[in-house]
Formats: sequence, structure tokens, C-alpha cells
Amino acid sequence: QWRWVCIVSLPLTCSMQESNHHKMYDIMPSIRFTLLRYWEHILVLVLIGVPCSSLRWHLRKSREHFVKTISHHEQQQVATTRYRFRKMLIPCTKMKQRGASEPKGKGDIDKLLSWGLLENTMPRDSVSIGPSTISTSSGNGLFVTKSLQRGETILTVPSDKIISIENAWDDANLGDAFMYLTDVGGPGAKLATLAGFVAKEASGGIANIFQGQDDSPNVSDWQPYLDCLPRAGALDHHVLFWSHEKVERLLQGSNIYDEVISMRDQVDLATENIKAIFWNHYQETTYPTDGNDLDEEKVDEAIEIAVRSAFCILLSRAFEDEEVDCMKLIPLLDMTQHSSQNANIRHWTDPATGNVLVTAKRDLQAGEELFNCYSDTLKPQQFFSAFGFVPIKSSLSVIELLESKNPVFFPIENG
Repeated sequence: QWRWVCIVSLPLTCSMQESNHHKMYDIMPSIRFTLLRYWEHILVLVLIGVPCSSLRWHLRKSREHFVKTISHHEQQQVATTRYRFRKMLIPCTKMKQRGASEPKGKGDIDKLLSWGLLENTMPRDSVSIGPSTISTSSGNGLFVTKSLQRGETILTVPSDKIISIENAWDDANLGDAFMYLTDVGGPGAKLATLAGFVAKEASGGIANIFQGQDDSPNVSDWQPYLDCLPRAGALDHHVLFWSHEKVERLLQGSNIYDEVISMRDQVDLATENIKAIFWNHYQETTYPTDGNDLDEEKVDEAIEIAVRSAFCILLSRAFEDEEVDCMKLIPLLDMTQHSSQNANIRHWTDPATGNVLVTAKRDLQAGEELFNCYSDTLKPQQFFSAFGFVPIKSSLSVIELLESKNPVFFPIENG
């Protein structure tokens, strides 16, 4: 069996050099060369009759040598290529079709507030949205419109308005691919899967990403909510959109440097795998009839921006989904501002319905802004890497805190 695996795999590896559908199988020349040496070494061992017990040891050592000889970026391409070959060899099982999508709206606040009135569980008259009282740079906040007593329900967000990883798994077009990514992706794969789904939905579908359509017929079931989320241009403050030079200049030597580098690397790897998923689907449904005129670099850039934006949205707005050990986006609730001292709401998920209920933590007055405690365990600097702000009282911006080597980010030198 070992011999047949290697004999079949070697020409498969060589075939990567001449593939016309290069987006499916492309691989850096340096990786291709190293892979060929790797398989040739295994093939020689098999043909000379090395016992299986010894062969496994050689396989492990050869793989370790292979990984050491390529760069981190090339390792990302190997992971992406491994996924593409897996997709090529395993037939796709069609998922059930989703229901009809809602008409595309303006994305204004009124439509978001009236989005759930059919179920009478997200009442428009219970809350309002307006500029936050924290500061002029804090954006919008959520306000209660009538006086409530402690423990009263402010609003209930229906389960079908929440975006979770289960929606990605049930997606009519990419559900199988997302499920596979979750199964084989290792730590962080669930968040990457959810980011891929959010990127797809927020972009109006795969066709919209590849063809740049302004009015795609594939409108998301969550369109009124997605239209209110920040776009790439409004997310430039997040470290995922910083240039490498900016990260090195501002964060080198800080107490979050390693964390930010690790996060950016993980997002880079996830982005490459999501690119592979999107390209595979587009080529299976459209290529080559509409694919010859594509500006592939532009498409890759569009996917990358969409995925990075999705990661920023999830990191800064999502809530824990303990049922599936992932995150989930909860419309309206994610518009509450953070306060560790003045949090005045609680939220919990009804296990019977999946609805999220938001209740008053104390008596509330009409017109009062609602505050939620994002985390009581994160350190101030960790708030920055996740949410993009630091929960401290200061007249300085985050950039100014970094440029001045503020102790929040930089250890105080002793002596």
C-alpha cells in the first residue's frame, strides 16, 4: 500500500507544474522543487523495501526537513494547496437550498430596528440608536426608550437574526467546504470558517466578489444588519489592516507585539484557505465561461479585504457561542458600548429557542445609554488587539499612547 501511494502521488505532485487552472493548483517553484525531492526520497525508500516501521520514521523526518526549508509564507501556500487537492479528490455533497432572501435595503438604522417586527421579539419602540455619550469618536450607542425596572426584558433578538457558525455549515453553496475547513483547520478554524461566511454574506455572494457587481441578486438574509456594519475603510484603525512597517514601528518591544504578530499570521493563513474555497466554488460554477477576463490580482485583493473586514467585525463585535465553542454576531446587542464599571444590562441565550434576551441589570431611565462589559479578564492592551481601543481614561489616542511608549503598552524599565 505504501508503494502504491508513493507511485501515484509522485506524478500527481509533478502535474502541479503544468496545470492550466493555476488558481486550483498553483504552488511556488521553490515549494514544487522541495516537494519533488521529498517524494523522490520516499519513493526510493519504498522501492528498496524499507520496512513500514522504519518508513514511518523516515516520513516524519522528511516532513520536518521539508517544513524547515520553506518560509512561513510558503507554508501557508502548502496548507492552501493541501486543501485544494482534498477538494479535488473528495466529491461535494449538495446541501439543501436556503429560502428566498429579503430585498436589499438601504442599511439605515430604521430598517435595522424594524427588521424583527414580524416575530414581535425585536420591538422597535424599546430601544433607539444614536451617538454614544462616551465620546464623539466612539460612534453610535444603544439607548433604552422607556423606564425599566431591574430584571425587565429590554429586547429579545430572534435566533434566525443571529449569525453563527451553524449558518456557515448550512450554507447552500459553501456549506461542505466550510464544514471541511472546520474539521481539518485546527485551533482557530471555527472562527476562520465564520469569517469566511461573514465575508461572503457581507459582499453579496461569491459572484459579486469575482465580478464586482453593484447590485447582486444574491442578497443575504441578514442584509439589514450587514449594511450597518463598518466597511474596510472604517476599519483601518484595527491592527489587521496595519502595514508591516506600521506594526514594527509602533508595536516593536510592546507587551502585545507577539500577540498581534501571531494573530495577523493566523488571519493570513485563514485568508489563503478562504481564498481557495471561494476560487474553487467560482471555478466549479462559472469557470471558464466567465473566468478568462478576470483580473485575478484584483479578485484576490477583494477577497483579502472582505475576509480581513470579517475578522475585524468578529473580533470587535462577536459574542461567545458556548454551544458550538465559537463566536456569534448578535444584531443590536453588538451596538452597546463597553463599560466595566457602569454595565447596566445582562444577556443570555434561551436554550429552548436560541433567542438572546437582554435584560436590565438595574433600574433604567428613559433615554439612558445601555452599556455592556466586553470582558472582565482582558488586560487593557489586549482590548486594543481585539476591539481596537484601550479602556483607560486618557486624552491621548491609541496611536499617541504607542508613540509615547506609554506603560499600558511598554514595560517600565527598572533602575
